[in-house]
Amino acid sequence: HNPSDLDNSIPEHLAKKLCSAANHGIAKSTWSSYNSGVKMLHNYSKDLNTNLEAPLSHNQLLIFIGWLLDKQVGADTINTYLAGLRQLYLSKGLNPVSIRSELITQIIKGRRHQTLSMDSVGSQKQRLPATPAILKLLKLDLLKSSENSTTKLLIWAVCTLAYNGAFRIGELLAKKQTRFNPLDTLLEDDIKIIETSVNNTKTKLIQVCLKQEKTNSSKS
Repeated sequence: HNPSDLDNSIPEHLAKKLCSAANHGIAKSTWSSYNSGVKMLHNYSKDLNTNLEAPLSHNQLLIFIGWLLDKQVGADTINTYLAGLRQLYLSKGLNPVSIRSELITQIIKGRRHQTLSMDSVGSQKQRLPATPAILKLLKLDLLKSSENSTTKLLIWAVCTLAYNGAFRIGELLAKKQTRFNPLDTLLEDDIKIIETSVNNTKTKLIQVCLKQEKTNSSKS
């Protein structure tokens, strides 16, 4: 804020006091962010070959925000730029009621939702379907692995059991590597080998007693 931007009716020594207090009302880091917004406004003016005068009209603000969106600027950054623009107005002795109309607020809110949606899609890991071909590749990797034979057999047993029983991996393994809850984690006593008759032929089957129903899709 500069005393020369204040009304002439304010005594000079008081204008200096007022500006000094106002300038200390915002942290230096915040001022830096606001200055970035003013720089972006100048870049926008040069890019579109447009002469701008403060305060910007609502239509000019919309074009500026649209230009920022075209530059892939996020909602929070746009908010910071608008705050910097308002500080620019105040420093020039202007006092706009608000530069965020309902439409501008909705646009920024929508931009935030767009960013969240894109981040969510980008963070989702694609899972390969469990197929015999995938099991063969897994077996080859296990054979090349430096793990001991007991660990390799254990991994292979879990994979083949999950595949043949159509289990979710969370139904067979604990959620945490270092601890488990015996009430919802598969234990040794929950897996049994039983003999039964299939088409008059005795067959051994693996019987798995799940701690939770497979139809229960609720997440803890």
